[in-house]
Amino acid sequence: MNKTIILDALFGALLLGSFSYFTSLYQKDNNYIKIVAYLWAIPGILFYLLRVASRRGKDAMLDFITHALLGLFLSLVALICTFILKDLNSKLLIIYNLLYLITCIFLYFHFKIYNKF
Repeated sequence: MNKTIILDALFGALLLGSFSYFTSLYQKDNNYIKIVAYLWAIPGILFYLLRVASRRGKDAMLDFITHALLGLFLSLVALICTFILKDLNSKLLIIYNLLYLITCIFLYFHFKIYNKF
């Protein structure tokens, strides 16, 4: 097995293990969901994926960042819309977010956005 794959797997496991550890520490705390949201949103995964992209050079890192910004923008739209619609039934909010996710994925691949910039 390739040494790089093993190191990536170990680093990824460490990252996810840390997430799991910190969330389990506060599971009985009333602020648990806030802590989970913060740990999800901080750039830990960005650091990891940027490190992986860096192996292909600076252009690959810039391509990664460009498409990550697009995804981040779409996530921000979903977050803002969900916040605005917070008074709706929670099941409707989940369905809305699922449909938005499917639409974003479909449009990204249908229009081959990955080739555009």
